[in-house]
Formats: sequence, C-alpha cells, structure tokens
Amino acid sequence: METLQAERPLPPARPSRTDGLTRRLRSLLDPRHAVLLVVAVIVAYLALVPVGTMIVASLKSSFLSNGPSTWTLHNYVSTFTSDGFGQLVGNSFGYAAAVAVVAVALGFVLAWLVARTNTPFKGFAHLAALVPLVLPGILNTVAWGLLLSPKTGPVNIVLHDLHLGTFNVYSLPGMVLVQSIHMVPVAFLMGVAAFSTMDSSLEEAALSSGIPPLRVVRTITFRLVRPAIVSALLLIFIQTISNFEVPQLLGVPGTSSCLSARSTTP
Repeated sequence: METLQAERPLPPARPSRTDGLTRRLRSLLDPRHAVLLVVAVIVAYLALVPVGTMIVASLKSSFLSNGPSTWTLHNYVSTFTSDGFGQLVGNSFGYAAAVAVVAVALGFVLAWLVARTNTPFKGFAHLAALVPLVLPGILNTVAWGLLLSPKTGPVNIVLHDLHLGTFNVYSLPGMVLVQSIHMVPVAFLMGVAAFSTMDSSLEEAALSSGIPPLRVVRTITFRLVRPAIVSALLLIFIQTISNFEVPQLLGVPGTSSCLSARSTTP
C-alpha cells in the first residue's frame, strides 16, 4: 500500500544583490525623486552658503579686502562686551515676543469669528487680510510713522485736541503696535485654516450637554487649535525678530534699537 507524501512548498527565492541594486537604481531614476533631489540641493545652497559666508566673515579680521586677513575672535568679543548689548538683546526679544502675542491673540479671535460664527462679510474679511501682505513692509512702517508722528501726525493732533494725550510711535510700544498690525493677517489666515478643518462634533456635544458657549470656546475650541497657535507664535516671533524696517525707521530715532538694526546705528 503506497502512501502519498505531500509535496513541501519550495522556500521563496532570496533576492540577489543584483536585484537590490537594480531596484535602488530605478528608485533613484524616478522623476519624482530626481525633482526632490534638485529642490533639496537648491534649498541647501540658498540656506547654507549665506550662513557659511557669514560665519567665515565673522571669524576673519577683514573680509573681501585686499589687505591681509587672519582668523580671530575679536568680532565676537567686541560685540558681546560692547555697551548696551544686554539692553539690545532684551529689546529685541521683548519686541518680538510682544508682537507675537498681540498678533496671534487678535488674529485667532478674528479667525474664530469668521470661521465658527455667522459673521457677515466673510469674503471681505478674507480679502482684507491679504492686502497688508501685499504691501511692502517699509511702506506700511512709513505710513504709520506719518499717521502717529508725535507732533505732526493726524491721529495725535486729534488726540491732543480732545485732551487725550499723544502716542509716541517712535518707541518700543509704537514698534509693537505697527508690527502687530502688519502681522495680524498672518495669524488670521493660519487661524482660519485651523478652525475650518477642525472637527466640530466635540463642540456640538458640549453645547448639547448644556455647557455655556464661552466655556466651550475656552476649553474645547482653542485647545483643539493649540498646535496652530504655537506655530503662529513661533512664525511671527521669528519674522519679527529678523524684521528691519520697523526697528530702523521707528526704533532708532526713538533710541529703542534692536539687533536687526544695530549695525546702522551710530
């Protein structure tokens, strides 16, 4: 009597090294990977070359000159030990932090009104948010400097006639005001994107449970958009601390200079 033995399946063939190299070459020759590689090289060049040049120049006694040049730390020592350097750093970080907080607070409140309520003229609000982003920063700064000039500004003239005092735009609060107005549209657009894409089922469940609307906004809505708020704070802080127009045109005349305009101060 013969017994039939089940045929054992053959083990899968192991891919050879040649097959692995072929797949890697095909993936490298993929047009998508080629485009990504080209873009990465361009971005790296645009980001690393200026930074590297700045670092090399800071470590040289003279840069791009015909005279002899040596490696030195004198530039760093003279900068960190110069008079008023601590105040300069404090002004820069305080100015940038204040602008970030004010712009994000105003921008996200306006974004919540547009995205989560039945506020009218929503299309006009989106269009108005784009206008300040199109205008050059120097034009925005000069315009507010003329409007809020301590002696000749129309706004201060009206305030003086009403015996309400005047506002000095050539000061740290004036810098914060002008830059915040310029940065509010950025926070507004980020807030609208966050509020428009979030899931509203949690808010609806909380409202149906009898929780007051203000408490829902505070404990649910703004907690859901917390990552967007943090991102907006970081973005506006970085943009503000590297901004040149406002510190130069408003801070330097009012002796409230920042790091971005320090090289041009006397």
